[in-house]
Amino acid sequence: MVNEKNILQLMCYSRNTYYVWKREKRPIIELIDKYFTNYEIEEFLKTGNISKFDNLNQYSLLSCMNFLKKLKLLKNSDSLNLTYHYDYFYYFTNFILDYIKNGYQNKEKQWKGTNELLFFKNYFLDFCINNQPNTNSINPFKAIDFIYNQDAIKPQYIDLEFNTINTLRELSNFINNFKQEDLYFLNLCIQDNFITLLNFYKSDDANISNLKEDILYFFNNLKTSLEKVLNIKIDSIDNIGTYIIQYKESVK
Repeated sequence: MVNEKNILQLMCYSRNTYYVWKREKRPIIELIDKYFTNYEIEEFLKTGNISKFDNLNQYSLLSCMNFLKKLKLLKNSDSLNLTYHYDYFYYFTNFILDYIKNGYQNKEKQWKGTNELLFFKNYFLDFCINNQPNTNSINPFKAIDFIYNQDAIKPQYIDLEFNTINTLRELSNFINNFKQEDLYFLNLCIQDNFITLLNFYKSDDANISNLKEDILYFFNNLKTSLEKVLNIKIDSIDNIGTYIIQYKESVK
């Protein structure tokens, strides 16, 4: 709990006001008491910064960079001179929406992702397997239209069995490279409706500049996934957070 002296210095009001607000359980007093220490408030009053949060921002930046580097594995396409190429980014963003939806399957209807990396990997692979083409279907491409980057593919030019194996191989390679910090960052992005990632995209940080193309590609695919499930048109990725919230409300 932050002591009275530090709160009075921080808030610049009288002791009487402090005790009135404390008795009334004003949210600002409870916020300071719950999430800050005396040391942090004193550091802020002296320097204008709190080193813990500066370090957290740096950690978030590094986590973002590592996460985006993992996503580069989803760009592995046109290998073996195939007549089409996979859109693995779009595949992953569809999975993210499914992950969000399942995170609300609790009595509180509050989103709860998992921090269990092995469970997350298995969940992703189950999703991949369950969304592979059904070779007995009259039109197997309808079942996996979000895997391929082209709408009109001639069935006679495609070896479905090979493509299924190749898809699972590539997606398995991607998820097997996923680390604990990548899962933490993804959960953070979901909890704040991808605002953190969007802010990194808009920042002038030199460390992010060479990754902005990947962020944009990810957001464009996430936008497409949202447009499909919400049956709407999203005009800009700047509004992605609004539509993530709308999607969350629809699946609670």
